[in-house]
Parts: sequence; C-alpha cells; structure tokens
Amino acid sequence: MKHKLLSLALGALLSLSTLAPAHAQDKRVEPGAKHGGTLRVAFDRWPQAGLLSHNNSWIPLFQNQFESLVKADDAGNYHPWLAKSWEISPDGLVYTFTLREDVVFQDGDKFNAQAVKTTFDKLLSNTFTLTPPKRNWAEFLDSVDVIDDYTIRFGFNQPDAIFLSSLASNATGIASPSSISKAEAKQGGVLLKGTGPFELVEVVPDQKFVFKRFDRYQWAPPTARHDGPAYLDQIVFNWVPDPAVRTGLLTSGQVDFITTLGPDDVPLVKDNPAYVYIERTGNIVPWTWFFNTDGFGTSDIRVREAIIEALDLETLVKAIYRGNGAHAWSQIAPDSAFYDPSYAGSYGNHPDRANQLLDQAGWTGRNAAGVRTNAQGQALELKLLNRGFTGRQKLFTEAAQQLLLQKAGIQLVIENADEAQGFIHRDKGDYSIFHVTVAGFDVGAALNLLWPTKGIINFSRLSDPKVDALNRQQRHTLDPAQRTELIRQLADYTQKDLKLALPIVEEFQNIAATSAVRNADTTFAPLRSYPGPIAYDVWLDR
Repeated sequence: MKHKLLSLALGALLSLSTLAPAHAQDKRVEPGAKHGGTLRVAFDRWPQAGLLSHNNSWIPLFQNQFESLVKADDAGNYHPWLAKSWEISPDGLVYTFTLREDVVFQDGDKFNAQAVKTTFDKLLSNTFTLTPPKRNWAEFLDSVDVIDDYTIRFGFNQPDAIFLSSLASNATGIASPSSISKAEAKQGGVLLKGTGPFELVEVVPDQKFVFKRFDRYQWAPPTARHDGPAYLDQIVFNWVPDPAVRTGLLTSGQVDFITTLGPDDVPLVKDNPAYVYIERTGNIVPWTWFFNTDGFGTSDIRVREAIIEALDLETLVKAIYRGNGAHAWSQIAPDSAFYDPSYAGSYGNHPDRANQLLDQAGWTGRNAAGVRTNAQGQALELKLLNRGFTGRQKLFTEAAQQLLLQKAGIQLVIENADEAQGFIHRDKGDYSIFHVTVAGFDVGAALNLLWPTKGIINFSRLSDPKVDALNRQQRHTLDPAQRTELIRQLADYTQKDLKLALPIVEEFQNIAATSAVRNADTTFAPLRSYPGPIAYDVWLDR
C-alpha cells in the first residue's frame, strides 16, 4: 500500500492524493508578502555537537540548509518532501521511496537516487564520524539500493517503527555528492551543501552563522505557506548566551528575532504590539533526572524513592520557572499520545516518607554538615553528572541541592562534563544522577535511547530483561494500538516500579521578534525543539 503520509505513532494513514505537492499552475502565494532583507537573529545555544548537521538532529537552524526525504508536522504525521511518495512492504522490512525530479543542490549537483545513496553510504561508514545517538536510526538498516534514477529502496533485518521519525530529522539530511565525498566533509559547516532554501556561507566559531537565499529553490514541502525561493535575502545568526542581553538587543532594535527569553524578559514583549511573542511546549521527554542503578547510594531503590519523595517539585518549578515551564509528572510529555494522566499528583512532597526510606536503607547517622551517614561512616553524597544546563536548569538544581540537604540530609554534588566526557563517565558509572531532555517526533525512539541495556543514553546503566523485551517489541511493532500499550508499560515499569526517573519540568520554548517579522510561528522545528529559526516562510514588513 502506498502512503503519502504515515504516522506510525498515531496510526494515521492518508490517501496518496490528499497531500500532493503543489503543481506549477497552482503555486501557493501569500498575498502581501515582501521579498528581500536580512533577518538578524540572536540565538541562545551554539550547536554542542559541532557543525555537522547530522550530529544536531533537532536544531532547526540546520533545516535552512538541508532537507530530508520526509517532513514531519506538529501532530507527528509525515509528509512528502524530497520524496514524492513511498511504499512500505507488508512485513515492514522494505521502504521504497519515489523521489522528486526537480531538485538541485546548492552547488549545482543533481538530486537523484544516487545522491541519496551517497549520503547514506557516508553516514553509515566508519569514516564519517557521528556521535553515538545519531547512529540509532541505522540499527536495523541492512541495505540502501538505487532502483532507478528516482527510486531508492531501504532494506531492514527487522521492522523499525522509528525510521520515518529519523528520516524527518537533520540526522538523515541529504547533502550533495560532491560536498559529502570530500575528506573534510565530517567538519560540516560551509563545506556541505544541501537542497534547503538557504545556503550556509559563513561560520565564525562560537559567534555567528550567515545564510544566503538559494535562488533556485522550488520544492517547498506541503507544510509550507508559499512556493518558490525564500523571501529573505539572508539570515545572520549571532550567538548570545545571556537571555537578558538577547532581549536588550531586540528592544534596542539591533536584532529582529531572539530565541529563549528568560522569565524576567517575557513581560517586556508579551502582549506588546511592537513585538511578536510565541510560546510552545518543549521536548518529547521533559527535563528529567535519571538514577544510576550502579551509582553510589542510588543503587538502592529506597534512596531513589527518597529523592523522589523529598522534593516539592510543583512549588519549586513554579518558583524557578515562573510560568516558563510546567512541572512534569511523567517522563512522557503531556501532549503526547502516550501520556498517562494518572502520574499527576502520585508522588513527591513527602519528606517524612523520604526520611523513613533513608533510615531503612541504613543512612541513619549525620555528620557535622547535616549529611546522612551509614554504619561505615560514608556520607550520602550523590554526584549529579551535568553535560550542560540550559535555561533555568542550573538555578533549579542549586535550589534542589539546598532542599535535599535540608529535608532529607542528602548532599548533591554537581560534576560537569562535555558530551564526550559524559559517555566516558557513563561507561565508568562514577555518578549517581544524570539529567537530560530528549527532543524528537516519537516517544518510542526516545525511550529506545534511554532504557534498553545497550541504549545510547542509558545513563541509568539499567540491564533488565523485561525492559529490553518491552523496548524491542515497541520498536518493531507497526501496530499503533499495540505500540501505545507497550510504550506505556515501559514508562510505568521504569518510573513507577523501578523508581529510576524523576521528571522535573516541561520547559516551554519561546521566541520574540519585532512586529515587522511575519510568519514567526513557522520558525519552530516541527513538534518540539528550541527554535533556530527555520526562516523559509519568514518575511519582513518594512
């Protein structure tokens, strides 16, 4: 059966004709839109995994440069993009894509099936360096074969329910054969050329990106608001890590668009007619603390539960985030189809219970600093492995440090590490708590990273046959109802039964722009992630 749109997560199957790309005679036109100008952006987070877009799966700014075979929308449905249509074999082992014939790369290379294969061959080779989480999509992929000039086939050894999700991300963006075949291609940046509406032409490390319009662009996906080249002449992204400084640049007219406002700055632009302010929910897995099953202290389920019960997260999140985030009760975001509302109010803010559990676990003494000790005189000092706080996470953690000591006699120590060092710590297991959010389109894909024995971000170091079985089944089943039940079982078992997850906050993503910036709502990555922005539909009314 041929699908123009397939959402494995929601089971949405639409007919091939419902989402056909616009034809030349009925191009989408936005009345009144103006062409030209430079969008000046102050953004909050330099790509942590370097300038290779394939290592930055959910960072929208790279979607100005590269495109993928399919496009996701906010509901988690998949649309044609560089592929016109696709077929999935009844056993789920073969995906056959029919490609567009009117696409060219920014360096003049022709887009065709061989170009797609060249990108995938490079991504799958050991010579093209990808950080471990970005290889997850290829786990069951056996072959990538050119059938004819505009038909390509992917073969799997097992059905993979997350494949379309991966195809809709930067992880599998298609680069021109000439650029990706260069020895230095793994550096990314201006070296790689895509099919996107803007070409990256300048990078000043840790300072700025400059994109210019790709004038030959004519293949916008069905989710876009117009056809043809982008409206803007160029986009200049300046990295400004301080939220107050970003807001100051906006209000003083030095930039047009900023990402991630701090709570103190939101009132300056929200409901102010001089600005556009947009707020959206955050990641598919909210910001969550995960406990190391081999960690000092946290190897004991009673200590894990004590941490969970000691904190009044509802009050703490309100005080720290001040409307820019909501207390997350589950490791699955509330607007997900897999969310279970019964988590709300089911735990936390029970310090008496926390102290009883710690007594039962043998942490009955206290040292001069008020930290609990055991019979061996060891202090209950737990190391939180930090690979990078964003937003108000650091403020929250510092407040939680004080409260855990005050309410339960637990000392929390922060150990800072970069991404590479973090994986070294994971292998050593020399920490008690790890924190992370996970972006994306598919909850099952996120849990597949977090929980199985060989999960890439299994910093809980969990190895549980039940977890592995549930995860294996949810990843391989293409039946939506069955998959929903398996994902809920997996989430319940790891959070409720094993006490391995403490969800903290669903952080809201926000942007602000001057009122001259039109279509600012289109600048977010589909579904979830902090904004880039994606600027194809943006135009300046000035």
